Amino acid sequence: MENEKTKKLKLTKTVVETLPYAEKGKQADYYDSELNGFGIRVSHTGKKYFVRRLIGSKRSRVTIGSHPIKTAEIARSEARVLLGSMESGIDPNKQKKELARLEEEEKLRVFRFLVETPRVEETAVLMDLQQEVGNIPIPVGHTL
Repeated sequence: MENEKTKKLKLTKTVVETLPYAEKGKQADYYDSELNGFGIRVSHTGKKYFVRRLIGSKRSRVTIGSHPIKTAEIARSEARVLLGSMESGIDPNKQKKELARLEEEEKLRVFRFLVETPRVEETAVLMDLQQEVGNIPIPVGHTL
């Protein structure tokens, strides 16, 4: 991870605010000198905190948040938690994708339930029609 492009310094609010923005189309990564794997990526549009670590044999990078919305101190605290999980073999990016998949699955389940479940008003209308017209077939899913 350490090469001529790796810049290590103690990431603080003041230090991060003084980091120069990168030229358009370029990025610069700065790593914290105290917490291995914690850094900030600077582009021409902003500064984002991240953690980077090997999980098994795969390098994973997780974005923590943007500066100044999150301070270096808050981001460092979140980085410690993320790096601990990553050290245990947990990939936060995969967890996030799985959570999104489960949320979409739940939305679809609720949608199907709403579409397939007869509404009280529809059933009441069908009952009224049946009383007025006589014996009419009730659509599947409706009960009287």
